[in-house]
Amino acid sequence: MWSLAVFVFGFMLAFAAGLILSDQVSTDYARYYAPRAREILSGSRLLDDKGLVHARYPPGYPLMLAGIFALTDALGLTERLMVTFAAATGLALSAVILYRITARIFGWFPALLTAVAWSTYPFALWSAAGGQIEAFYLPFLFGAIYAALCAPESARWATMAGLLAGLAMLIRPSALGISVILSLWLMARGRYWRRAAALLTASGLVILPWLVYVYSINGALIPLSTGGTPSIIDGVTFAVRDQSVREAIMLPDGVMRLQTRILEGVRAQIDLPLGVIIAELSADPISAVQLVGIKAARAWYATDSRRFEMVSLLVQLGYLSISGWAAARILRGDAPAGARSLLALILLVTAYHWLTTIAVLSILRYMLPAMGLLFCLLPALIHSRNRARSAALSASVSPTASFR
Repeated sequence: MWSLAVFVFGFMLAFAAGLILSDQVSTDYARYYAPRAREILSGSRLLDDKGLVHARYPPGYPLMLAGIFALTDALGLTERLMVTFAAATGLALSAVILYRITARIFGWFPALLTAVAWSTYPFALWSAAGGQIEAFYLPFLFGAIYAALCAPESARWATMAGLLAGLAMLIRPSALGISVILSLWLMARGRYWRRAAALLTASGLVILPWLVYVYSINGALIPLSTGGTPSIIDGVTFAVRDQSVREAIMLPDGVMRLQTRILEGVRAQIDLPLGVIIAELSADPISAVQLVGIKAARAWYATDSRRFEMVSLLVQLGYLSISGWAAARILRGDAPAGARSLLALILLVTAYHWLTTIAVLSILRYMLPAMGLLFCLLPALIHSRNRARSAALSASVSPTASFR
């Protein structure tokens, strides 16, 4: 019952936000994902004019959009309405999964705090508009984490975690290392190396057909996407690139000069961009450290357009402070059994997303998975007041039980 209530609550808020923000359109959606989806419907097999596979991003999201577009045509509705509906569904499912993750430790009633926090989180609601990929990616990622949490109790959950992690990779290539993290966490829990191996194998089998398909046509083994290098370049030159769609930003003079040298070097040696980046960072270590520090901080509040970043920073400071307080209570032992293990997994996944975001364009949108997981810690703030009730209700939520 409560899972259904969480879904309805999350869906209504996300759908309303998507309609209100309907004028917002993701650049990647307009330039890449939507065109690829239409090509799939026309039978192009994701091939470009040269007969090569479009490998800038993996095919998961375009395939989902192709299904949405086909349904849109069949029902005679607008594309924007159907994409918003699907995005709201994804965010609502994410809320349910986060609720279930939290309920395993804190019980169903305290877990509602997590569901409400995520469903009302403004930056999650923002992702309901414009075809942003996060709303479609998060259910698979959170589902993989939930299944991994259940894996010590059943080997089938380990396989499910791998399958969901593989699907997450086919939507966002930045998830490439998630199955490794989940497997390491599982092995650290005890003698679960076989289940960890099953998780890794399942995720590999999911992405294998795409790797084989791209290799058979393009003649190159591409790890999910060719977008890694361009994204890294964008991440270390973000302040000096074309500002037509982004507001200007001023960084320390040394960092600005470093970014300018990197951009000029990459343009001069387009075939060896990573070598240029490494050489320039090594030649000016002080500015390089400053740049990494700036990117590490901006990952938690920055926007792609760079608008409203001060507002975003203030909002994020509030959420992160509360989440940090909850984590501190768990570390002090003021939480149910299993809370520290959950905290360890959340910190691992958060660190992974933080590092991958620092490596590319450091914006908050890429940290949404981490923020959602940090909300799973919030019930620790009320655990001491509801200790007896929480402990009693924790046992009522099992991985094999039907959703409440």
